[in-house]
Amino acid sequence: ILMLTGTQITDCCLTLRSKHRVKPRLGKAFVYSDRSICEKCGLRGQIDFTSKSMKQMTNNINTAAFVNLYFEATQSNNASVWANCFAADATVEDPVGSPPVKGTDAILKLGEEFMANFQTVGLYPEYISVDNLRAAAKWTGKGVTKDGRSLKFEGINFFQFNETGKIAKLVGFWNPADMIEV
Repeated sequence: ILMLTGTQITDCCLTLRSKHRVKPRLGKAFVYSDRSICEKCGLRGQIDFTSKSMKQMTNNINTAAFVNLYFEATQSNNASVWANCFAADATVEDPVGSPPVKGTDAILKLGEEFMANFQTVGLYPEYISVDNLRAAAKWTGKGVTKDGRSLKFEGINFFQFNETGKIAKLVGFWNPADMIEV
C-alpha cells in the first residue's frame, strides 16, 4: 500500500490515467492499493508500480507542494520570502510581455516593487494542474493598497521547477490594468 497525505494529490484517477480532476483536499489521506477506486467517479483500475510511474507520481506530488508553497509566499507580504521560491538563475516574465527578469536579486527587486503598492497582497490558487516538474495555476489576487482601496485581479501562472523544488521559470498571464476595486 502506498499512502499519500496532505495537499499533494490534485488529480482524480492520477494512477488510473483518467481525465477527471479534483481540487486538493487539505488534511485528507489517500490510500492506493493494488486495486484503487477513484473517490470522484468510482472508476477502478490497477496501479502501475513501475519505477517510471512512481517517479512521475512523486514528481507530481512534490510539484503540487512547491506550487502551494509559492502561493503561501505570495501571501506573506514579504518579498524575500517570495523570492526564496526561485532558483538562483530563475527567469520571471510577470506579467507576460514585460521584460523578463533573471536571478534572485532581480526577482527580489520585482517583488519589492510590486508589494510596495500594497498594505497587504496575496495570490490565492483556484486550480492547479501538474505535469512532472511543470505546473499551471489559475489564481485570484487580493490586496489592499497603501491608500486603503481593496483590489481584486486574476491570472494564470506557468511554472517550471528544478529538481530541488525551486522555480526555474515563471510566466504570469495577467494584466495589471484589469485590477478591479471591490
